[in-house]
Amino acid sequence: MGGLAYLRRRLPDGFRRSVAEFEPNFVWMGAGGALCFAFYYVVWTDWFPQSYESGPLRGIGGLLSVGLALATRWPAAWRRWLDLYAYITLLYVFPFFFSYMLLRNEGAPVWVMSAFAAGFLMVLLVDPWNWIVVQLSGSALAVLAYLLSVSDPVWPALQLRELLLFVFLTFMGSLFNIRAESLRREKSRALLLMGARMAHEIRTPLAGIQIGLAGLGRALECGQSAEELAQLKSRINAQARHARTILDMLLLNANREYRERDPQSFRVFHFREIVARTLATYPFVSAQERRLLGVQGEFDFLVHGQRELLLGVLYNLIKNALYAVQRSARGNTAGAVLIREEPGDAAEGAQTDRRPLVVVRDQGIGIAPEDLPCIFDQFFTTKSERDGIGVGLWNTRRILHEHGCDIQCRSAPGRGTEFLLRFPVL
Repeated sequence: MGGLAYLRRRLPDGFRRSVAEFEPNFVWMGAGGALCFAFYYVVWTDWFPQSYESGPLRGIGGLLSVGLALATRWPAAWRRWLDLYAYITLLYVFPFFFSYMLLRNEGAPVWVMSAFAAGFLMVLLVDPWNWIVVQLSGSALAVLAYLLSVSDPVWPALQLRELLLFVFLTFMGSLFNIRAESLRREKSRALLLMGARMAHEIRTPLAGIQIGLAGLGRALECGQSAEELAQLKSRINAQARHARTILDMLLLNANREYRERDPQSFRVFHFREIVARTLATYPFVSAQERRLLGVQGEFDFLVHGQRELLLGVLYNLIKNALYAVQRSARGNTAGAVLIREEPGDAAEGAQTDRRPLVVVRDQGIGIAPEDLPCIFDQFFTTKSERDGIGVGLWNTRRILHEHGCDIQCRSAPGRGTEFLLRFPVL
């Protein structure tokens, strides 16, 4: 009973997820199905005649496919029936139609291959449990229809090699489907982790604002001087800027459409503006953490891009560097994280111009050699789930590539890490 209850719950939920996933493609799927039903009617009737062909059966399949193609235009009152309609369409188009045609054509090789292909395609559309139910139901209905329509049924004798091929196709399709389900779960997990991280990051500045407002209220009651009130106001504003900066960093990591949505925000400016703004606005948790960061160079070169994006790049690199330093024995060393400008290599096709080079160096724990090739991969991280979800460096490289820049990492365990940012010559 427990297994049946599980299936009654699992099957509708799994099919609803499949419908939700493929609904944006219903137009192309339905149009393709209708076109194939019409096209192959001509193929199997005129070009390569089969012993049995049916226009009405293909017509029903084509009409069901057209209804699926028009699903996005259904009235709102009809939408509640979409799951059921998709289920019926899937059952008819794949297992019923192809199994029935296989039986009516007495197991002809072309219909064996067609039935196998239909089963494989259906595996890609629904989860394994629904595939089993739909395949068995559709095949059973096809057998029943065959028995009712033929007085002297002839059962095709499928060879063992054909059955093994079908098992292989369905097994591989199930693996792909399971992989898609795993990806969905990973996405949900990543969203939950990002929400938890955002809550953790924003908690400190919000607590600071709350404390500042309480202090301001006490100061007003006690009639403190205007200078003291201004200091309290300044502290509250600093905590508010801290919170906004954290939110900007998180949104930069999540947003993939800055350039496409706002191309006019790309400007030409000196990189020193980014460095100065970083030092002024980075949300250091203490004065001691601020002393860990040092700067060398004038950074007096031009870049073409968006300030907020490049600011997010430095934020991410500094955040990672501070995390690595604080986990090492050099956690209290002033200048353990250093942003410096170095002479770059010669620009392509130029004799004198050199590409500006910015190096973000930390004296932290370093990166293991086996992890180094993966650090720019999406969702790869060596941190705990509380400290990161693996999108910072992936997003950093993406932003730099949009600006025509390269990023390279050099690191060794116990010897720290360097990120080299090469900018194009303007």
